[in-house]
Amino acid sequence: MGETERKPKEEKKEEIEFLLPHQVDTVVQQLRKALTSDTQELLHMMKNPRKFMWQNFMLGVVRGLGIVFGMTILGALLVAFFFIVLRWLEKLPLIGGLIHHIVNVIRDFMSQQKVPIN
Repeated sequence: MGETERKPKEEKKEEIEFLLPHQVDTVVQQLRKALTSDTQELLHMMKNPRKFMWQNFMLGVVRGLGIVFGMTILGALLVAFFFIVLRWLEKLPLIGGLIHHIVNVIRDFMSQQKVPIN
């Protein structure tokens, strides 16, 4: 049993390899090759925090404007769709009168606010 206990310990010693000074140079060269232009650009930006912050600020502004314009267009389309559905529902026999009253209330409110109605 003494021999079986020694074998795993010897295998562990063989698995552990230490880097020699000439091997360190090859590892450094391999790491430099691994750094692509994107990674180097990111490191360059981290060295220039003003440029990094300015670009992130501008990205935030552009994203914010995109959200505002997108939601405005989406909101306008939803309102237009809502009015189309209401006009279609006015023609229904049982709830048409109620829908017609709701449409008139909305038109009166919008005319008081001076919003153009089609």
